[in-house]
Amino acid sequence: MFELLLLKRRTSGTTYSGPHYALLAGGAGYPYGLKSSQKYFFDADNIVSATSLIAERYGHTATSSITDAYFQSGRAASGILNTSEKFSYSANTVSQAALLAIPRYYAAGVGNDSVGIIGGGQNGVVRFSSTEKYTYSNQSVSPGVSLSALRDAPAAVGNYNYGLFSLGNNPTLLVTSEKYHYFTDTRTMGASLAVGRSWAGCIGNNSFGLFVAGSKSYSNGQASVKNVDIYNYASDVVSVGSSAAVARCAHVTASTPTMGLITLGSNGYVVINTTEKINFSSMSWSAGTTMSPSRESLAGASSLPSWTA
Repeated sequence: MFELLLLKRRTSGTTYSGPHYALLAGGAGYPYGLKSSQKYFFDADNIVSATSLIAERYGHTATSSITDAYFQSGRAASGILNTSEKFSYSANTVSQAALLAIPRYYAAGVGNDSVGIIGGGQNGVVRFSSTEKYTYSNQSVSPGVSLSALRDAPAAVGNYNYGLFSLGNNPTLLVTSEKYHYFTDTRTMGASLAVGRSWAGCIGNNSFGLFVAGSKSYSNGQASVKNVDIYNYASDVVSVGSSAAVARCAHVTASTPTMGLITLGSNGYVVINTTEKINFSSMSWSAGTTMSPSRESLAGASSLPSWTA
């Protein structure tokens, strides 16, 4: 009965029906953040401009329903942000969304078709373990259950039932992971990853999540790595995956149920514009289309979220 309920919830709403794409928005420019956004079409490997965000932001996060992407928090010339913006996949429009309670940046976001969970990060003075729950149906924000550890620059991925927060610094680099259960607002510990790092990216589907690349030094992006940890949701077993081709951190990711995309980011003082894709059936990497402009610390969402299958 429970699984049938989840299936019904999973197919509620109107899914964008066009060619599916990764929506990549904002990022670090000079001297502050960017508003621009782009669509990267997964199958065609082509890139087009999308409607810009309302506010410049970098170090922000993104969550997604089956109809809209939500970009939350981050930094800008005006300071640390608690604002949210909603991007309609079908209409290509951007509108203001509900405010978060806590201004923060370098947080992580994850969710399903009902809620988005924003957790961790910092405000320039302190690190956070707190989370906030964004409920899409009534556009409201409420406190979530706190993580077990302060996590600055963590990474998050998940299936339909829970989000998995891992990595980050406190101030040492973390390998622990913890599950945020969406339907009960409870938290349990997960398995530890193999390599501690910050500013990693996450891709995956409803069966497993991949923690990709990142930096082994919070203060030095030149310590970027190519490592991939694969987290199996059913068994809570972590295995080492095939490394990405390029070491990077502060990159952006997006997934469908069948493939994952990583692009942009930096490796020390070098901002990266290359793209890599992974086929989840074969776990093989291939090169994607080069992005322009190069940037880092942006956020991404998928018009076909990874938990839809």
